[in-house]
Amino acid sequence: MKTFFMKYWRQIALMLLWVAFVVLFIPRQKDFYLPSDSEAFSARVYFLLFWIVLGLFAFTVIWAVVRLKRAGPVFQTALVAAFYLFCSYMIFRSCFSAVGLYVNRWSDRGVVTRSYVAGYTSGEERSEHSLFLFELPSKSDGGEEDFIRQAYRSGVKNGDTVRFDLKKGLFGVAYYDSVTLRH
Repeated sequence: MKTFFMKYWRQIALMLLWVAFVVLFIPRQKDFYLPSDSEAFSARVYFLLFWIVLGLFAFTVIWAVVRLKRAGPVFQTALVAAFYLFCSYMIFRSCFSAVGLYVNRWSDRGVVTRSYVAGYTSGEERSEHSLFLFELPSKSDGGEEDFIRQAYRSGVKNGDTVRFDLKKGLFGVAYYDSVTLRH
């Protein structure tokens, strides 16, 4: 057993580092963003990554045609390349998105204000759990826990408009590391 670890210690260390990255780093990045913002950014990253993978596939096929000059090996190379690139795309897309969200927070490029209308569930006692926020102008549910907690502590009433200041990051995606509330 000792010889196994001595022989493969680099691979084991890389695997443990990868697991820590996937389990600790990737999920943590979503904590700084509203779901709508992180999903929109991820969609842009997935689109860009898709075109990069497609370009690599085209390059591989063109390389195979020029190098091999026969249809059988070219088709086989293209099939193998498509499989590996598809697997890589599926595995690494969340990694690229998480790294992009992390890099976005490196620099502040202003403030973005999000406005919400507060409301309480009717028939229930007014509590943090019965408060909900509707984002203006989309009227979608903006039920981010940090926002609801901050709004409830400030004593909002039914129908009040509350505004939260978010930071605009390097890629223009709004994020928050602390919640700033304005009535």
